[in-house]
Order: sequence, then C-alpha cells, then structure tokens
Amino acid sequence: MVRGFWCFISVLMAVLAPMSAYADDFSYDDRYMVVVDPAPGREVVGELDMSFCEGLEKWDDEKHRVASATRTNIEVAQRRSWEDEATPLIKGLCTYPDDPGFRQQTRHVVQLVVNQSGRSTEGAIESLVARSDSKRWKAEKERGCDAIKEPEEASERDMAFYRAHRVAVGCSNKRWAESEWRWYVDRTADVQNELDRLYTLMICVPDTPYSASPLSEFDAAQFSRIGLCGADMRALDPGKLDQATAGMTMPLQVMARERLARARATFDNLVRAAKSKVDTDPDYKRLLIDAPQAAWKKWEADYQKHKKAMDATFKFEDQLFGPSVKAYGSCWKDLEPGVQQYVKASKIKSEADFHKAMSQPIGYALLTALGSCYAVTAPPVVGVLLLASIERSRDWRGPRAAVAYAMLDAFNDIKADRTRFPMGPGTFTHGFVGRSQVERMAHSTERTKIPSSGGHLESTSGVVKAVKKDPKTKELVHVTYKAESWMEPMVTCKKTGRIYKIDSTGSVIYEENCRPAGKSKRTFTPKKTTFPAWSVKGLKPNGLMKFGVPPGSQDGNQGRSGFPIEIYTNKQKKKLINIYGFTP
Repeated sequence: MVRGFWCFISVLMAVLAPMSAYADDFSYDDRYMVVVDPAPGREVVGELDMSFCEGLEKWDDEKHRVASATRTNIEVAQRRSWEDEATPLIKGLCTYPDDPGFRQQTRHVVQLVVNQSGRSTEGAIESLVARSDSKRWKAEKERGCDAIKEPEEASERDMAFYRAHRVAVGCSNKRWAESEWRWYVDRTADVQNELDRLYTLMICVPDTPYSASPLSEFDAAQFSRIGLCGADMRALDPGKLDQATAGMTMPLQVMARERLARARATFDNLVRAAKSKVDTDPDYKRLLIDAPQAAWKKWEADYQKHKKAMDATFKFEDQLFGPSVKAYGSCWKDLEPGVQQYVKASKIKSEADFHKAMSQPIGYALLTALGSCYAVTAPPVVGVLLLASIERSRDWRGPRAAVAYAMLDAFNDIKADRTRFPMGPGTFTHGFVGRSQVERMAHSTERTKIPSSGGHLESTSGVVKAVKKDPKTKELVHVTYKAESWMEPMVTCKKTGRIYKIDSTGSVIYEENCRPAGKSKRTFTPKKTTFPAWSVKGLKPNGLMKFGVPPGSQDGNQGRSGFPIEIYTNKQKKKLINIYGFTP
C-alpha cells in the first residue's frame, strides 16, 4: 500500500515537472505571438517604452496563460474591432511589461490599433490605456453624455447641431437627415465649432474597413468624396477639436480624437486608391482636384466681396431659428440693401437677366433670405413672389455646395466625351446639396405668414392708366390699367443632355436651351391692383408693368395686393426701371 502511494506520487511529479518548468522557462514564441504588419499609409510602431503600464490593473496569472488569452483577444480584435477587446488586451500586456516577449506583442497590438483607427502610436496607446478600466470608462462616458443637454426651445437647426455633437464624441451612432445637416453647416468656409467639421467629415467620408487595402476597398464612384470632403479634411484642426471637447469627460475627448483619426485615415486611403487615376488621367484630376479647389476659392472670394450683405443673411437666419419672432420683425431693413446693391452691380436689363443673376451662389443666398423674411413678416405675397422667382435655380448655399456643382459641371463635360465614365451625377449633388432650410421654414412652419391656400402667385401684364396713393395710408398705391394690345415675345425650350441639378428626391433636372419663337399678340385689361408704395419706384402712366397677383385677382378679387416683376417706361420695353421692386 505504501509502495503504491509513492508510485502514484512519482508519476504525478513526472507529469507536473514539465508544466512547472514550462511556467518557469516561458518563451513568447510562435504559439502565442500574433504578428501585425503596418497597413498601407499607417504609422509604423517601433520599440515601446512600457511606462504607460504603471498604475494599470494586471492579471494575476502565469505568463503562458496570459499570453494564450491575449492571443485569443487579438484574434477577436482582428475579426471585429480593437475597441471591443481593449480592456483585456491592455490588462494582459501590462501584466509582464518587463518580459521581452510581452513587449514585442504589445508593439503588434498597438500596430493593430494604429491600422484600424488611423491614430499615431501615441494616440493608439492613449486609446488602449483609456479603456483599461472598463467600469470607469463606461461611467465617465455616461456622465459626459448626460451633460450634453438638449437645448431649450430648440429649433430644428439647434437639434441638428446637438445631435451632430453627440455623434462626434461617441454618445450616439445614429446619423440623420444628412442633406439637411450639410445645408446647416455649409454657411461659410469656417465652422463655429470643430465638432461641426468632424461630423461633416464623418458623413462625407465613405464608411469602409479602415485597415483595408486602399486599392481594393474603393470603387470609382467613391472617388468623388476626395473633392467633396477635401477642403474640410485639410482644414480640420486637432487643436481646435481639443478645445471644443476640453470641458468634457475623458472618454468623450478620446473618442472625438479617434473619430478624427478614423475619418482622416479613410480619406487618405481613398486618395491613395485614386492616385494612379489622378496622376495619369486629366479628367479625373479636373473632377476630383482642380474643379473643387477652384470652386471653394471662388466662393470665398465672392463672399468677401459681398460680406456685409451675406452676413446680414446669416443674422436673419439666426433670428429665424431663434426663440423670438420679434427678433426678425424688421428683417427687410438689413436685407434689402444687399439685394439692391447686387441687382445694381449685375446690370440687369430684363426679367431673364434677374433670374440668371439671382440663380448664382451669392444672388441666390441674398434673395432667399429676403423672400423668406417677407414670408414670415409681411406682406407674404412679396415673399412668395421672390422665392418663386428662383425656385428653378440650383440650391446654392456655401462653399461646399459650390464644390458639388462645380464637380457636376466637370462631370457633364467629361460624360459628353466619355459616355461610359464610371460615375453618376447623383454622386456629386444628391444628398450633398439640399433645399434651403430658411426657405423651408418660411414656407412650411408655424412662423410663416403665407396662407395655407391661395398663396401661389400668377403673373399678368398691363399698361398703366393711373397711379393713386391710398387715402388711408401712404404705404400703399392703387394702380389701374388701360385696355391695351401688345406683342408678347414667345420662346420655346428644349432639354439638353447637361444635368443642371439633382433635386431632394433624387430626380435629375436637365438644363434647357430656350430660343425666341416669334411674338404673340395680347390684349388685356387687368383689374385695379394694390401695391406697396416702395415696390413700384418709377411707375408712371403709360408704363408697361408685369406683376404677380394671387389667384382670382384678375377676376375681380381686388382686395388682394400684387407685387411688381418688371416695370418699363413704355410698352415697347425700351428701358427697364424696376425689377422685383429693385432699381436695376
């Protein structure tokens, strides 16, 4: 019995001896080591100073068990995301920071984070260490997110910025109404908060695997983002981003830096993927580089030229989205001078010239603001008419919209020659350019003064018989008309193959080629119509007047007022003296 016991002990010792030796003589060899090579364009991680492990929690286990668990965690991180495995990874690697094998494996893990996140070596270590205590990370993230309060009496614009900031710092992953956001943020080349630019890039850059081979993960259609996102990517300032998040908790600051790095790394991948095309094909270079940069630069120059007038539109925009309707009660006082100056400088001689001038970026912005101002104050008929005059225009906004349309124009030229060019028109504008949110608010919200029905205007023309001031107020004039006949110029329009814009529904709108098609005799006597006195400057008897009126005015509904479109000194139309209430 005793001899049997000692035989058992001898066998047990024989089995345990190798395990004991294995633990004591552990070597971080190929059974445990996971090698991670640098991804294209990523920083190469060198030898690391493991001092960042000081103060971090460690595993209480033998080396081979920690190494084995770490290998499993790395493999999971490679398949999914390093973020999900950050806590056990950094905990395991820092358990034996003086061991050469663990130091080498740490270098490969940091390289994995660099590859996937686009961060530098220092940034990748920051991300790992920040998540070393998962409970603390979660608690501070929740506390930081709770501190970003929804603004009181928030407009849709206020809510847009609130949601964007939450996404940019990792409090939400829900993206929303991207075309609306692009309109809100595309006011000038600069942004009010660097989180605005970060969110803009997050929705602009294609969401692809960030450690992917740059030549295999992108198709030609995605190359458009190089032009659409390029200016904001170059302007993104890490220092300003840190300032924007300085008062937030540690996880939110870290996640903002991570999102910056992720967007920039993906954009760089995209640039590398397109490099051979851009370097060898002039059409790609024009489309992705030259046209966008020239459009951005031109918009900035035009903005500086009309800065006072444009800033007045931004002031009205802030008032309209603000809490008080009283704030914009006299908005026309700030906005009309800028439109008048722009009309005068445009040397307008006809209604067609007016539409052309106001369908340009600056003119569109100025007239949209003024029309919206009247639509939410009074008289709303003026707002309806001014906004209707540019309803067929491209939906301009700021430099980002200018870039999108410049790329569309370049695409039209390329497509005319290269019919199988591998991009579509929606790549450049649909979702990147949207309807003016100021105009939408002036038309469709509780602040509009436009009647729910009958707000649509029709136009008519007549030769003036008499102009009389209203006996009760000097602010109105009553105009009567002669029974006259005249020859009305006619035109015929034919769609061309050039795309003008992509509307908010994704429909393609083509340019039209309009040509004279003779003249048509017209005989008409409009009913007496009332106008704001300030709108009919220069109007005298025998002048020819084209004006907008609500439906029914021609048939006797004389209580409704009108607004001038064109006023000439006579029916021969030799001299235009008034266009939409402005002096040309």
